[in-house]
Order: sequence, then structure tokens, then C-alpha cells
Amino acid sequence: SFLSQAGSSNPEASKPLWNGIWKLKVPNKVKHFMWWASNESLPTKFNLCARHVLPNNSCGLCEEFPKDVIHCLWLCDHVKCIWLSDQTFHYPRTRNFRCFGDLVSFVLSELPSGTAALFSMVAWCIWTRRNKLRERQPVWDVGETMKRARELLQEFNDVQDIPTRSAIPRVEARWKPPGAGLFKINFDGAVFE
Repeated sequence: SFLSQAGSSNPEASKPLWNGIWKLKVPNKVKHFMWWASNESLPTKFNLCARHVLPNNSCGLCEEFPKDVIHCLWLCDHVKCIWLSDQTFHYPRTRNFRCFGDLVSFVLSELPSGTAALFSMVAWCIWTRRNKLRERQPVWDVGETMKRARELLQEFNDVQDIPTRSAIPRVEARWKPPGAGLFKINFDGAVFE
């Protein structure tokens, strides 16, 4: 996979992964999230414990495994049901991945681009939901996560598909002094939808 070939001294090895993420048709915040997640840079309990910010690295939902990125977004029992609720993601579930970056590389190379975009949006929704739960904020039901991700992706795609209006041709106008007893007023305006 792309990520397993990458090393800190070889940034070229992770270039296909980054290019694949950047080409996704999702909001930029989701692209950045996917990059951080693929590089194991999210503030998971595992990462915070490694930096001596938290004393415990176990998952706050299942209380069993270290809460690293692949666990938070793919392996936790509270997350598996989200991925299994959609037939689209059954194929990747048959595989084992060393880290989330390997999973993302697999999704980008083996699944259609629309499915990869949905995968990214679902992962982002899962992360957002986990953070809201941690902060004791209102959150949608686990069963609604896939539906919410699809709605957000559709909303994004709808906005992207708005046809651009053709430019209004400019007429060359030259200033002339007003006639006797008249005043000229200049103004500028713009029209937005």
C-alpha cells in the first residue's frame, strides 16, 4: 500500500496517497481530515497518551482497545455497525489493515471515486460524532451516521453542480463631460445570487 512504503525521509512515497485524497469530491475540511487520519495525526487517546497528555489510551466507547485512528474510525464495535449498515463497505471489511492510511490507500485504489468520497464523509462523520459524545453535546443516533454522511455529500455535490453563468459582455464606455447644467454620477454595482 501507499502508506506502508512511506518513510519520514521519503515524502515522495506518500504522494499518491495525498493526490488521491486531494482528488476526492468532498469538502476541503474532509480532505484535510483524511490526510491527518491517514498520517495517524488525529488527537486520539493513543496519540495523546504517547505524548503524556492523557494517562490512559483505551477507547472511551468500548473501553477495550487502544484508541488509535484505525480503531476509532474502523475497528471499534461502536463504529463497525455504521460501516456494516451499508452494503457498499462490506468488501473492505473482509480485509485487514495495519493502519488507517493503508485502509484509505485501499479505498482510493480499489473502490470507485464516488464510494471513496462517501467513505471519507462517513469517516469524518464518525470522528465528529465521537468528539460530540466526548463533549456531551447532542449527537445523531449511530444508525443515522451513514444517512447523515450521504446527505452531507449530496448537499456538497449539489452545490458543486450549479452551472456557472456566462460572463456579461462588457461594452466599452468612454467618459464624456456632461452637458451644460447637468451633473454626472458614477456608481458601481454587483449582483450575486
